[in-house]
Amino acid sequence: EGEIELFTAVAVVIDVTTGECRYANAGHPPPLLTDGVEHKPLVGTGPLRTSAERLAAALQLAGGVTFLGLRDDVAALMQAADAYVLASRWEGLPMVLLEAAGAGLPIVATDVGGNASLVERGVSGELVPSGDVEVMARRIAALAGQPGQARRMGHAGRQRAEQRFSLSGMVAAYQRLYEAELERAGIAPMQA
Repeated sequence: EGEIELFTAVAVVIDVTTGECRYANAGHPPPLLTDGVEHKPLVGTGPLRTSAERLAAALQLAGGVTFLGLRDDVAALMQAADAYVLASRWEGLPMVLLEAAGAGLPIVATDVGGNASLVERGVSGELVPSGDVEVMARRIAALAGQPGQARRMGHAGRQRAEQRFSLSGMVAAYQRLYEAELERAGIAPMQA
């Protein structure tokens, strides 16, 4: 549902000397599509796929975006990626962000729903206002231009996901919660 913002952000060319944003055109392909990788994969399908394909063509991204449809090898695709971008207008806590963090990818996501519980701004990725194409483009370009920082963010995101969302992390969090409630009630916790 955020394909308009995502494709538009990818189509924005950022002049790093002036910080000025402008849209790419046929004479100036988007820099994120000229970094030696021919196609940017888009995984998934749904009722908006045809609209997304038309939009990619209208923004002259059709040759740079590959619509992969439903896949059962998303983990392998993530391992081959440099970053993960989620341009949703609304979310709960999307599993795909947990998967991207688990793959060690830095994340650029819209600041909606539960995204902020996984993406720590400037640490494990970047959160951008929903619908703000220019800010999203700048964050994507910043990651592309700073691979060392992107790797550090990906590592921090993986650690955060393991600490907060892994089975052992969740069990530990519940144990702390139960112990705090027992203490608040004046009941000594049982020793294992």
